[in-house]
Amino acid sequence: HVCPKCGYIDYQNPKILVACFVTNGDKLLWLRRRYPPMAGYWFVPSGFMELYERPEDAAARELNEETGLSLEPDSLDFFLVGSIPEISEVYLAYRCEVADFSTVKVTEESLDVGLFSINEAPLKESAFPIAEETFRSLYRDLATGRRTAYCAHIIKGEHTLRPIQGC
Repeated sequence: HVCPKCGYIDYQNPKILVACFVTNGDKLLWLRRRYPPMAGYWFVPSGFMELYERPEDAAARELNEETGLSLEPDSLDFFLVGSIPEISEVYLAYRCEVADFSTVKVTEESLDVGLFSINEAPLKESAFPIAEETFRSLYRDLATGRRTAYCAHIIKGEHTLRPIQGC
């Protein structure tokens, strides 16, 4: 997309989304989405980065907007990098262990919130069921005490997930 007259380049870049996997022991914080896409289904706090934000700031902002929980962005640890090239989206996910959930609430961006173990998790009502293995990997890490970082891609409807070497 280069203008043949002036040479201006119209860059078309992917959108960047962030997610926040907040845990307490063997439980993960989920929310029921109020707005499309997939309104009424469960997922973790997530959304698009805004201009001039660091990914950690965006993840903490989305967490607060969707659940009322405020965390310092620097308390978030890297969890996953992923992509869906077919729709030009890149995902950065963070995780954090939290002891106090007293401020967690339903907000104007959520219909419900809850802490769920693997046996309670609403995987069958997940907004994006293709990401189920990501959730199962997180729950396995919680059970074993590991803090694995992952790389994930969804290409032509197939989800691949692998640990990032050196983590």
